[in-house]
Amino acid sequence: MKTEVGRNPIFWILLTAPLALLLLCQLQPTFDDWTYYTVPQTEPLTLQNLLPDGNYWRPFDVLFGHLLGINYRLFPFLNHLFILLGHILNTYLIYRILQWFKISSLSRNISVLLFYLSPATLGTVLDIDSLNQTYSLSWGLLALHSYIYMQGKPRIILWLICSLLSIFSKESGYIWFV
Repeated sequence: MKTEVGRNPIFWILLTAPLALLLLCQLQPTFDDWTYYTVPQTEPLTLQNLLPDGNYWRPFDVLFGHLLGINYRLFPFLNHLFILLGHILNTYLIYRILQWFKISSLSRNISVLLFYLSPATLGTVLDIDSLNQTYSLSWGLLALHSYIYMQGKPRIILWLICSLLSIFSKESGYIWFV
């Protein structure tokens, strides 16, 4: 049992997560971060705010900005926290999906660590305004996870719901319907 825990990459990721969060919190907002919905929003939340805006529709980002508006001092800490938690969830879901496909332990562990530490993924994790990217992937991976692990109608219903929530996080989430 002890050997299995020590070889599980999720164990090491969770163990180092507080350090990752501490380091992430050193990153402060830049110009782009101040111009997006995931900054503290002080105006009242209206239906108009939740509807599509131009070429994109990201109601979760708007809701998060209004949550931050309750206590603006939580910005950007709360952004970093939620993005890191989403990234860890994505890493875990990839681990579980690779388990389902019966990928060897070595290949699975390397794949999971590569995902967790790859510069492309960390580009998202290091941004303050990338809740949409992180959670679009989370909902999509949950859609795939539920589709392969469940049976019958619940599998289809959960896949559809998670895929739709992926789109509400970021428009590119439509790919999970494919």
